[in-house]
Order: sequence, then structure tokens, then C-alpha cells
Amino acid sequence: MNKELNVKVGDIVLYHYRTWGNRLPSITRVAKVTPTGRIRVELYPDEQFNKYGRRMGGDSWSRSYIEVPTAEELQEVKEKIFIRRLVYKLRDEVKEDDISYEQAVAIDGILKAGEQDA
Repeated sequence: MNKELNVKVGDIVLYHYRTWGNRLPSITRVAKVTPTGRIRVELYPDEQFNKYGRRMGGDSWSRSYIEVPTAEELQEVKEKIFIRRLVYKLRDEVKEDDISYEQAVAIDGILKAGEQDA
């Protein structure tokens, strides 16, 4: 984190929120870069980051930071976000009466295949 980010408006960055536990980073874009290198992002416009990506201000318990992702890191985060949204959708939206027995068996087969891969 000691390297300058050298970002411009519109660049994609990963927003990490450091707190207890492991949180998935968010994907956002740079909204503004000042001449002195201070950075603002679209997702959290009230937060400001220095030219190294560290959040300015705030408390020491929940420090956020941004970083420029590689193509592989960006794809990995996109895949994890997709999986998390699917799990939430299954948990919150799918009710017993919404799916057939055949669909339930197919979902169970997918879950069992995932267990074997782990």
C-alpha cells in the first residue's frame, strides 16, 4: 500500500472495508481525483482516500481502503459477488411452493457435487 495508485476518473477500483471478519470487497469507480492526489469513489462519495488508497479520517477500528485490481482479481470478486447474491436469493426468495420436486433434486445434485469438489 505504499505505492501511489495513479488513477483517473472512471477507473475501476476495489473498495475494501476493514473490520472484524472477512468482508467481500465492492467494485466501484473513481469519481474524483484532486490535484494533490486525494481520491473519491462513486460508491461512497463521503469518504476520501489519499494517493496510496488509504482512507483519510474515520476511526482506527474500521479503516477502508481502495486498490486497483488486476483483471484476475476483478473477475474473482465478480464471481464471489454473483455467488453471494445467488445464495441470498435462494435463502430469501425461494419457498417450498415455488419449486418442483425435480428442481429441488437438481439443486441438491449441484450442492452435492460442490461438496465433493471441496
